Amino acid sequence: SGPSTPAGVTAGLAAAPATLTATTISATRIDLSWPDASDNETGFALYRCSGPACDPSGTLLTTVGADITAYQDASVVLGVSYSYAVAATNAVGSSALSPTATATTILPADPTGLTA
Repeated sequence: SGPSTPAGVTAGLAAAPATLTATTISATRIDLSWPDASDNETGFALYRCSGPACDPSGTLLTTVGADITAYQDASVVLGVSYSYAVAATNAVGSSALSPTATATTILPADPTGLTA
C-alpha cells in the first residue's frame, strides 16, 4: 500500500486560488491578496511580469508559506504596469495559476492644504 495521508489533509494537488487582487499602494509598492482555497498547500508561488499584456506564468517573484494570503511587492518601480498570478504548492506539485491581476505604480498625490 502507498503512503498514508495525515488526518485533515486532502491528497493530491492543492486547489488554485480563485482570485488575486493587486492594489497599488505607492510608487514603490503593490499589495497582493488571494483566498486560500486549499487545505493541503505547503505554500504559494507568486509570479510577476511587467509591461502591457505580459504573461506572468514564467517568472517566479517569490514564495510564501502555507496559509499566508497576502504579499507586499516593494521591488516595483514608478510608472510600470505589473501583472501577477499565484499558485498553491505542495509535495505533489503546483496548482493551476489564479486569474491574472494587474496594477500600475503611480506618483503619490500632490499634497493639499499647504500654505506658504
